[in-house]
Amino acid sequence: MDINTNKKSTGTIDIALMGCYTENMLIDQFNNFLQEASKWPASFWGHKLYSARKSFILQLDEMKLSFKQKDSAAYSLLESLITTLNQPLNELSLAEKMLELSAVLEQSEKKDAKLALFSELANKFLKRARLFDTYQKKRAQLTIDAKQKKEYDQRLFANEGVFYCLEYYLAVFKQMTDLKTPEEKKFFIEDKEIDLGFGRLSGLKEDFNKDEILEKFILLILDNTVREHILTSYYACRNAAVGENLDISKFEKVYKKFIYYLLLAFKENGVEKLSSHFFKPYGDQLALSDLIIIFESYE
Repeated sequence: MDINTNKKSTGTIDIALMGCYTENMLIDQFNNFLQEASKWPASFWGHKLYSARKSFILQLDEMKLSFKQKDSAAYSLLESLITTLNQPLNELSLAEKMLELSAVLEQSEKKDAKLALFSELANKFLKRARLFDTYQKKRAQLTIDAKQKKEYDQRLFANEGVFYCLEYYLAVFKQMTDLKTPEEKKFFIEDKEIDLGFGRLSGLKEDFNKDEILEKFILLILDNTVREHILTSYYACRNAAVGENLDISKFEKVYKKFIYYLLLAFKENGVEKLSSHFFKPYGDQLALSDLIIIFESYE
């Protein structure tokens, strides 16, 4: 859809009328929603959307009443967003409509900080929604039975999971906790490149910003329950790391908890010990059961 209004004079009037809504509660409500939607998958906030969407729809309907003619792209967008909100949750469709609405509202003369935040958060939401949609389709393409799915996941955990995910996070955690001051730890987490003993790798904050582990491992897991459990602790850790005010004490606990749940998932999927030729922060050929004991006291 072309999100710009048509060339008729009523299109300009529509945009001006829509601009008045940037000062009301709707944009504030959308921004509050997008703060979560841009940082967490739908499984975290879907239930909240269902309780809030009635208010969204009522205010969008009120916005529609301000249009003198009903043939502009902006009016069609409002109708499309209302339809999306009335249907079962489709994260990608909702993200696309939110971003289109932010682009239309930005054409008004009442540009302000609320609109700028709306646009920024809508872009982040769409980026994450597209990523999740892409991998949901990849998982759906695998037409295999339950036994084959289990075998697929076990291979994924034993190979990509251990190499790209578990051993890296263990090595980073060990090096971080060996540092003495919060300032040193903060610098280590936020440094774009770090040395874990055999060359420069992405720092932890950079790793989360790139979502590398999501694409190379987590979003490829076929078992929905296992994947959602890992996503829960992953996003708790990710959001703590990439936030503006990094609290080292709180972050260490969240990070340790994340690794603990990773270890449980790896053990449940057949990984009994680590045998890396590179990362050996807790010793060689270490059993996961021994590591679980180290990380289970994450509070």
